[in-house]
Amino acid sequence: MTITAGLVVEIAFNLIQQLMFIGFLYLFFDKGENKVKNILAFWISVLLLFTMANYFTFNEMTLNHLDSIITIIVMLVYSICFLKGELHLRIIIPIIAFGLNIL
Repeated sequence: MTITAGLVVEIAFNLIQQLMFIGFLYLFFDKGENKVKNILAFWISVLLLFTMANYFTFNEMTLNHLDSIITIIVMLVYSICFLKGELHLRIIIPIIAFGLNIL
């Protein structure tokens, strides 16, 4: 398989998009005291979404919008479990941020 420029660009933009999704949440909410736990949870979430995005980009999807559902679930789990703030905001903000991205 030959690596083309389009493939590299697609992979790069998949990573940038996931960094923006989780990075927004990371910057918007307060973090816990444990810096290692914060960074580890951030990168695990980014890599999980990056892997999912690449899988659905390069393989034929059989279920419509499954990638969107997985993205919202990962963002919700990350914001509820690893970030601080009011619970209703940690639930609403990831959904609003993803919805704005869809527009």
